[in-house]
Amino acid sequence: MSLEEQIHGDMVAAMRAKDKTLTTTLRMALAALQKEKVAGAVAR
Repeated sequence: MSLEEQIHGDMVAAMRAKDKTLTTTLRMALAALQKEKVAGAVAR
């Protein structure tokens, strides 16, 4: 299981538990991972 998959699973669990702070934090972490993934694919 990749880090991204683990964070996504944790985010789903946080949403089900209605933990808004944790959900928001994990969403930001996923966004940062996605941003770096895209930035790495684009020639600089």
